[in-house]
Formats: sequence, structure tokens, C-alpha cells
Amino acid sequence: MSRVEGQTSTCVKRCDASDQLMQTILCPSQMNFSQRTLDEYSDNSQINLEKIETGLGGDYVNTFPVPPTKQIRLTHLTRPGYTPTKIAIDLNIAGGGNNYLDFTLQFYLVPGGTASGQGLEIGSQMRGNQFLNKDGTQIHIPFPEYRAAPIDVGSLETLSLVIRNNGAANNLDSAFVTVYYDNKLFYQLCKKRCGC
Repeated sequence: MSRVEGQTSTCVKRCDASDQLMQTILCPSQMNFSQRTLDEYSDNSQINLEKIETGLGGDYVNTFPVPPTKQIRLTHLTRPGYTPTKIAIDLNIAGGGNNYLDFTLQFYLVPGGTASGQGLEIGSQMRGNQFLNKDGTQIHIPFPEYRAAPIDVGSLETLSLVIRNNGAANNLDSAFVTVYYDNKLFYQLCKKRCGC
């Protein structure tokens, strides 16, 4: 009898804990984005890093072009979380240059839990020629993984990219950075569960 009472007590405690958890999760004040907003993103499959982060000082510039020895930091607007799958980048070099090797690229997860505000590095530092052939055609590369698993960019985080011009002569006139994600998987994971 005491064994049954102990199991019943344990079961009641678990139910109470589950109920408290569900109340917390279902409370509108705990939600980062409404279902309406999530639905709005359900047919998107890419994110463009086109917002220039300004006021960083040092070697950072606030706008294009990026002269030699300088760098620029690009990011995206706040949005629901996503899981990147691949990257495509275009670099427009002054004078029709194709010296993509002169440009280093490093992704960051921001805020990433660091005090400096730089964020956490994602993957290795790359070179422009990993994304572009000499004739300017794109090379899509897989998004880096962490611990041999896909990296999620949370809804309170942003992905940023620092592009540094290590060349001696040509400015980087513009850059277009696209990060792709699986919108079908996003929709399946984020759609409203109604039990219908």
C-alpha cells in the first residue's frame, strides 16, 4: 500500500510540474513571435545579410566601398529562429577585379554569450575564392556545423558576417550574402499544433 501511495505521489508531482511548465510556455508574454509572424516566414527559404552594422570603430567602415585593410560587418533584421543549410556570396570588386582570395570572411552568432559583443565565431575563417570562381560564378557551400550537428540561430540571436579586405589595391564595392534554410522543415517544426 505504501508503495502505491509513493508512486501516486510521484505521479501527482510530475503532473503538477508539467502543468506549471505548460502554463509558462503557453503564456503569451513568454512567446517571442506570434503564430501569425511564424506563418509569414513559412514560405521563405533564405535570409539576406544586407544590414550594415555601423559605429563599430577601428578598422570597420559604415558603408561600402570597403578599402584595403578595412572591414565591414553585415547582419539581418530580427526574425524567428532558423537553421541555416548553405551559403551563397557575391563580391563586387572595383575595376572588375576577381582577386577574391584577398577577402576573408568570418561568420558570428550574436550575441553568442560574449561580453565583447563580437559574438561567437561560427566555423573557420574563409576566403572569397571559396564562394566565387574567377569568372564570378557562385559556389554554394554548406553552412558550418557545431559538434557535427546543424547550428540553430535563435530568435534572440542574429547571424553576422565580417568581410575584411586584405588586398593592396581594389575596393570591395558591394557584397550580397544569402544564407539558405529549409523552409519546409521550418514550417513543420513551427506550425500550430491543433491535433486536427
